[in-house]
Amino acid sequence: MSPSSPLLSSVTSRHPLPTARALGRRSCRPRFMHQKNILDYVVELPARGGRGVFTSGVILTAAHCITFTTEGEMALGDDFVEEVRAGARRLKVAPLAVEPVSDIALLGALDDQVFYEEAQAYEEFCALTRGATLFAGRIKARQPLAVRILDLDNTWINGTVKLFDEHAPRLWLKADRQISGGCSGGPILTASGGDLVALVSNSSIPNKSVTGVTGLCPRPLYALPVWACRKYFAAASPSRLSFRTHRKGARR
Repeated sequence: MSPSSPLLSSVTSRHPLPTARALGRRSCRPRFMHQKNILDYVVELPARGGRGVFTSGVILTAAHCITFTTEGEMALGDDFVEEVRAGARRLKVAPLAVEPVSDIALLGALDDQVFYEEAQAYEEFCALTRGATLFAGRIKARQPLAVRILDLDNTWINGTVKLFDEHAPRLWLKADRQISGGCSGGPILTASGGDLVALVSNSSIPNKSVTGVTGLCPRPLYALPVWACRKYFAAASPSRLSFRTHRKGARR
């Protein structure tokens, strides 16, 4: 599937981003009430037509949204540069981790000894931008969790995610309608709190006999390599990322 193809599908009505007035006294957290708060941390990857989500000083996206490969000079240690659009800003970043099996990638600052100005521009963006909050709660096996997916026109699509193994790197997603092409790597947020639970990745072919369309989507704290989770997201889920083991008789 090409990065710009529709990555999730289904078949019902659109749900505009809620405003504070529309939500009234509902239980959604404040950051989920305002469109601007969310769009601040959603970035565009123009090379392949995808999106990314800024959080904890790095950008999460789908692996198929970046142009990195394991062939030729890139595999020999040459610097690889990915362009990112964050509002009016044009940033250049580097891949820090790429996991193609689960379709997730991590982007961050370039080497400031080689790309000083680009690295400084990214650091400035980090300092001025409030990133997404990662979902660190437990998803019980076979029990659906209500989510919202940000579409290309910045309206919400309702859906649910489910898993059959609590430690699986990807969630099974069912959305109410088709997601526009170009949303790959974009955010899938919990409906109750607006926390980032997964990224848009792939979908099945729409079927008139089935309500909605399903697909798989990577969950960052389980799909990324352990070292990357430890380095960038330890504060998001201390219990998940505390990999300490105590041998018998070892000092604690």
